[in-house]
Amino acid sequence: MRSIKGHKMSTLTNLYIANLLPHGSGFNGDWEVKLTKDRVTCYNTYDHMDENGFYDAYLPFSVTFKPNGYIGIRFLGLTNQGRYFVEMDGLRQYFEDVFAECYEAIEKEMEWFE
Repeated sequence: MRSIKGHKMSTLTNLYIANLLPHGSGFNGDWEVKLTKDRVTCYNTYDHMDENGFYDAYLPFSVTFKPNGYIGIRFLGLTNQGRYFVEMDGLRQYFEDVFAECYEAIEKEMEWFE
């Protein structure tokens, strides 16, 4: 079991944080959570749907939460189509809104955020 600033971190902490993050509505994969002394980084994929309700892109990404309120979103290995969805179709703004809503719950869970 690891500790951060004297607080024990376990697999249960990772699972609890994963449960604070969105599930469904495109966030269909399992969350992978990495904890360090100054951030929580979460990895998943987003399944993008077209206007007919069919999945048309699989977009891996990470989101990082830091104690100062920073939320960083990185899309990993995007194709041209994926870049279009992120930048032109409003997906980046959607992600920013979704994860801003998660920040307070994650901050509350992590006692090392100050």
